[in-house]
Amino acid sequence: MTLSLSTDDQRKLARALRSLLSPLEHATLDSWRHDVTVTLRDLLDADHSTFQMDVPWEALLYSPDIDTETVSKYPGWLEKVDADGDIEQKQRRLGVWSRKMLWYPRTKALYRTAYYNEFVVPLRAFDAVGVCVVPERSSATGAPAHPPANLYCHHAQRTGRRFGRRGLQLLHLLKPALEAGANTFYAFHRRRAEFIRVIDSLQEGVLLFSEAGHLVHPNRAAVDLLEQEPEDEAAVLSAGISEAARSLCHSAAASRKSDEQPSPPAARKVSTRRHRYRVTACCLDPTNFGDHAPIMVSVVRLTGELPSVDTLRRRYALTSQEARVALLLAKRLSNAEIAEVLSVSLHTARHHTEQAFVKLGLHRRGDVHAALTRAGPGAEPS
Repeated sequence: MTLSLSTDDQRKLARALRSLLSPLEHATLDSWRHDVTVTLRDLLDADHSTFQMDVPWEALLYSPDIDTETVSKYPGWLEKVDADGDIEQKQRRLGVWSRKMLWYPRTKALYRTAYYNEFVVPLRAFDAVGVCVVPERSSATGAPAHPPANLYCHHAQRTGRRFGRRGLQLLHLLKPALEAGANTFYAFHRRRAEFIRVIDSLQEGVLLFSEAGHLVHPNRAAVDLLEQEPEDEAAVLSAGISEAARSLCHSAAASRKSDEQPSPPAARKVSTRRHRYRVTACCLDPTNFGDHAPIMVSVVRLTGELPSVDTLRRRYALTSQEARVALLLAKRLSNAEIAEVLSVSLHTARHHTEQAFVKLGLHRRGDVHAALTRAGPGAEPS
């Protein structure tokens, strides 16, 4: 059967092909899947369409027409009637299919199952066609490097419009584009995942922001830096980090509009009551992140972490109270303030201060912080 396409059909087909081939023009997987499903629905005159890709930390299925909770139940319902995975294997083998092709010769039995009557019918997914592609195989094992990608289209009425052979022919035309788009996205996601693994292995605090200035991923070291600050001070540091990212986002956008060179790193100092930080933001190479190159922000604490009471006792032969006084001296508290914090008399606070100075070998409060942090880090007692 010859496929005849009107000028409008050709336009819709071209748009669907462009959408499938352009995953890296979208900031997120769901943004790409939304564009693909909308153009596919328009091309096939479907009532709803769904895009399935198994990507870590992402929803398995996306549909612009079916709510997330409902569509997420599809794998569980299918497993009840396809425990051996025969239908999924048939999808892969056929590539392009209709429901009758998938379930033959069990079609009549399908209509009596709970899957059909309690999921398909309420969803109004009566007439169904789809296309399945298996990504490139691993050079090491020969097995597919990623799970298949699937597109599904449905009509919502029991009778009337049907996709028929024409719908299957259109899906055959789209199949190579879906395969190319899926392979491109998986390769991009793999590079990004490898980069994030490197980021997560660093001891320096690093955060990734989207081009719009939204936080995408903080590594463990960055989370630890924020958690070590009191809540109000963590907010100060977080605001400084976000401001550095937004500032670079604006300058990067301006550079692209004027075709200028990429923006140089943006650096600033952020101070809390306890610490000073250097915050540096830079644009990442777009070849690893598509057209929406993210911003990487590094956070370095310029003031060291104070040792614990136990560490100070061992290191300088201080008593527990003298060690607590030494930590308060590092914060430049006066004797009166130390007395209030420790709930002791001013005379006792002064005595402990003198003993701490003697054992530390220091004479000025301003030298205490540097001396304690220079000797080695540790967790400050609560």
